[in-house]
Amino acid sequence: MDDASNILRDIERKVSVGDNQKSFNLLYSSVDKVDVDDFHVQCDGKGPTLTVLYGKYNTIFGGYTSQEWCSDKQRTKRDENAFLFYKNDHAEATCTFLPIKEKYVDRAITCDANFGPTFGGGAFFWEAYDLQTFKKDNKKSESEREAGSYINKWGWNFAPRLRKPDQKRKDINAGALVVKRIEVYQVVDDQLQEPWRTKPTDTEMEEIKKKLEKMEPLPGLGIKTYNILLVGVIGSGKSSFYNTLATVFMGAVKSHAPARDAPTSVTNEIHAYELKSRSGKPLNLRIFDIRGFEAERGYEHEFDLLLNGRLPIGFSFPDQPGPIQQGDLVNASLKDEIHLVCFVTGTSNLDTITDDLHKRIMSIQKSINRKGLPMVVVATKFDDLCQKISEDANRVYKSPKARDATKTVSNFFGIQEKYIFPIVNYVNDETIKNGKDRLALQALNTMIELTRDYLENHKEMASKLDRWSERASKLHIPRHSNEKEIELMKIGAELEELGDNVLRVLCVGPVYSGKTSFIDSISSALRDEIYSKATGGYATGRKPKDGHFVSTTERYKMYQMKYKHESEDIIDSNVFIGDIPGFQESDGIQLDDVKNVILGHVPIKYKIIQGMKRDSKKFKHRPLKKDKVHCVCFVFDISTPAEELSEKMQKTFKSLQAWLLDKDIPYIVILTKGDLLSDVVDECKLHVFENKILKENKDKLIDMFKFKQSKMFPVINYIHEDTVVPESDALLLSAFKEILKLGKEYLEDMDEDGSDDSDDEENGSEKTLNRRISKSTLSR
Repeated sequence: MDDASNILRDIERKVSVGDNQKSFNLLYSSVDKVDVDDFHVQCDGKGPTLTVLYGKYNTIFGGYTSQEWCSDKQRTKRDENAFLFYKNDHAEATCTFLPIKEKYVDRAITCDANFGPTFGGGAFFWEAYDLQTFKKDNKKSESEREAGSYINKWGWNFAPRLRKPDQKRKDINAGALVVKRIEVYQVVDDQLQEPWRTKPTDTEMEEIKKKLEKMEPLPGLGIKTYNILLVGVIGSGKSSFYNTLATVFMGAVKSHAPARDAPTSVTNEIHAYELKSRSGKPLNLRIFDIRGFEAERGYEHEFDLLLNGRLPIGFSFPDQPGPIQQGDLVNASLKDEIHLVCFVTGTSNLDTITDDLHKRIMSIQKSINRKGLPMVVVATKFDDLCQKISEDANRVYKSPKARDATKTVSNFFGIQEKYIFPIVNYVNDETIKNGKDRLALQALNTMIELTRDYLENHKEMASKLDRWSERASKLHIPRHSNEKEIELMKIGAELEELGDNVLRVLCVGPVYSGKTSFIDSISSALRDEIYSKATGGYATGRKPKDGHFVSTTERYKMYQMKYKHESEDIIDSNVFIGDIPGFQESDGIQLDDVKNVILGHVPIKYKIIQGMKRDSKKFKHRPLKKDKVHCVCFVFDISTPAEELSEKMQKTFKSLQAWLLDKDIPYIVILTKGDLLSDVVDECKLHVFENKILKENKDKLIDMFKFKQSKMFPVINYIHEDTVVPESDALLLSAFKEILKLGKEYLEDMDEDGSDDSDDEENGSEKTLNRRISKSTLSR
C-alpha cells in the first residue's frame, strides 16, 4: 500500500478528540538513503509527530509521540500519550495500537543528534530501544538496512524488558527489521476555531450564481463580454479550472476543455470558452485558455499581443518561439483585449519551480503590470493537502493547511492573500460537490468585481465619465432673484430671435417616463413659478394587474411655452412642446402615427391613440412648416434600468431614431426621475452627475441606442414642489436651451430649402435629399 491515506485515517481517529481534529504535514521522507542530520533539520521542534515505516514484508508500523524531537544526547522525554502501531498492508486490515506501559512513560522517546526517531529508552546500556528507526554508524549489514531501520523484538507493552521475546511480534513485518520507506509527519490541529476566509452561505451562493448569470458588462465601452485569461505552467490545472466553472453553472460535471496529466501542454491554441447556465444561455464572459508555459518555452513574442487582443482565437503557438507575422495579427479594440489575468498554480509544486520558470512568471507579471490589468491566482489541488479536504472541499475554510498554503502562494507571486483563491477542481467526480462549487463561485465573483473596477477606471471610460461629471460645474445656478432674472432675459432674447417662426418640439418615451411632467417643469422654470397645465397636477400613467403601465394620455397636444419678462409680465413665445401617449407593451400609440405627428399630418388635440390614416378627413396632406415637429425629445425614466426595456420597445425606439436621422430631424435625450435613485440626489439635484446607478443606466442607454452623451440631459421634474428650485431650474433650462438651439438650426435649414409647405412624406424625403446634396456642395 504505497498510499499512506488509510493508515493516516486510522491514526487520525486515534489522536483526535471531539472537535479537536488532527491532520498531518509530511516533514521527512526517504526511500533509498536515510540522513540523521536531515531528519533533525526537518523535524526538530515541530511538536507532535507520527513516524510511519513501510515494511519489506507487507506490514506498516511506527510510532506517535506528543513531544517534539530535539538534537540533545540520549535525552529521554516523558509522554503518556505515546504509542506504537502496526497493520498489515491491505485496506481491510485492522490497525493494532501498542500503548506505553505506565512504568515507562518517563522514557517514552529518546532524542539524540545521532538518532532518527527513537521510541523507548533504556535505563542501562544493555536495554534496547523499543523502536529505533535509524542512527549514524549503524553496524547492521547492507541487506538489513535499506532504509536503516529496525524494530526491537521485545515489543512495546507486550513483555517486560529483558524477558524472552514474545513470538507474536513476528506478526510485524515477519519479524524482520528491513523497511522500504520511512515518513515522518507533523501532527497538527486540522480545524481552526474560526474560518480564515469568509464562507458564503448556501443562500448567498445562489444569489452570486444568479448575479453572474444575469451580469451585463459595463455599458459605454462597446464590450459585450468580460475576457479572463488563464495562465500557468504545464499541468497546473488551467483547463480543469474551466471545466470546474462549467460544471458549477451547468449543474452537472462537464469536461469541455481537454485536461489530463501530460509532460507537454495539452492546450496549444488560444481557446475562448463560454460558460452557460442550465438553460443554455451563455454568460457575458469568456475564459481564455492557452498553452502552459515551461522553462524552455514561454510567451516571448506572444503575450503582449495576446493581452491587447491582437492574436486571433485559434492561434496556434509554434514549437519554437519567434516573431509573429503581421498577417497573423488582427485589428483589436477593448472588446477583444484581456480584462483580467488569472494565474493557475498547484499548491504543492512551488518548491519545485526552477529559477528559469520563476523568471518566466516574473516576465509575465511585468507585461500584466505594464498594461495595468488586475491579476489574481487560482491555487488548485488543495485536495492534495489533506484527506479531509479531498472528502469535503468545504473544510478549506477552517483548514490551517489551506490557510498556510494560501499565504505561501501569496508570498511567491507577490499578490495579496485576498486575491489568492483556493480551488478543488472537478477531476474524477461524477456528481456535484457543494464545497467545490462554493470555492469556484467565490473566486469567479471576485474576479468579475475586479474586472468591473478596472474597466470603470479604464482611460476610455474615465474620459467619458469625466466629461459627464464636468457638466455639473458648467451649469449656471441662479442663487438670487436678479440672477434668475438675467438668465430669463437671455433666454427671452433667444426666443425673440425666432420672429414669426413657430418651433415645435415633441416628447416621446415609454409610458410613465415623465414626459408630461417634463413639459410642465420647463414651463415652471421659464415662468419662475410652479405651473402644471399639462399634467393637471396628476401622474399620467396607471399600472394594471399585469404589471404594465398604460398611458392615460390619448390626444396629441401642444403647450405654448411662456416666460417671465423683465417687466414681471408672462410673455408668450413661439415655442410649443408637444405630448402624445407613451409607448407601451401592447396596444397604445403606433410608430407610424408618431411619424405622422412629426411630419405635421396630425392636427393638435386629435385623439391619436385611435391612429391616423392617410384617408382620414383630418389627415393634413399639405402640412405647413409650423405644423411640423422641429426637434424631438426622447424621455427615459433613468431610475429604471435600461435592460428592463423590452425588445419590442427597444426596436421601436431604434426605428424612430433611424427615421429621424434619415430626415435630419434633431433629437435630444431627457433623463427623468434621477431623484428616485437616492436621497442625496433628492436633496442636491446636481448629484445626478455623480450618482453611480444613474451613470450606469445612462451608459446602458448609450450602448443600446448609440446616443451621444453630449445630447443627454438629466432633469429633476417638479412634482410636489410649491416653489421652483435653483438647481432644478438649472438642469431644466440647460435642456431647454439645447432644444432651442437645435430647433432654430433646423428651421434655418428648412428656410434654405424653401420647404415651408412640403406636400407629404415622399415629397419631404426628396427635398431632404436635395438639402443634403446642397449642404455637401456648400461644404466643399
